[in-house]
Amino acid sequence: MTRDVSPGRSVWKLRMIRFVLFVFGRAAQVLSRIDPEVRREVSRWPEGFVIRYTVLPHGPSMVLARTRAGRLAYRGGGDDGAPAGLTVALKNVRSALLIFTFRVGMQQAYAQNRVSVRGDVPTALSQMRVLNRVLAYMLPEKVVRRITLRTPEIGPFRKYVSRGFLYLFGIPFGV
Repeated sequence: MTRDVSPGRSVWKLRMIRFVLFVFGRAAQVLSRIDPEVRREVSRWPEGFVIRYTVLPHGPSMVLARTRAGRLAYRGGGDDGAPAGLTVALKNVRSALLIFTFRVGMQQAYAQNRVSVRGDVPTALSQMRVLNRVLAYMLPEKVVRRITLRTPEIGPFRKYVSRGFLYLFGIPFGV
């Protein structure tokens, strides 16, 4: 007698990925308002430009969009139907966990074929600079140096004041 066996879905892994996407989305939204370098990068993107981060095949996702004011808006974790100008697809849950637990950087994951990018290449590179800048604010410098090719230069006063604002008000309230 044969029986079909389907792979199990680890609920905690999916919840953790969803949580990290939420935190990153909110942080990117806030930093596009308070950090001049992030604001400059985002202002180069076309108005209404949508970036979708998704975990394949049916994992969590996150949508960021550029507003008229030249900032990023976190649109949540669902598919809102808007066509994405850039889609960053993580190949599976395991790859997403390696990236979101900061064991592998996005560039290394791309080189290992864990990530695929579909869309405008110059904007994808700009998006990577924004991602590195957001990580520099969110994480300790030792971790950032390990997972990025070039650590963004941020003054210590700006970094710690912005980090405090980010964790106290930005991420919880989306200010």
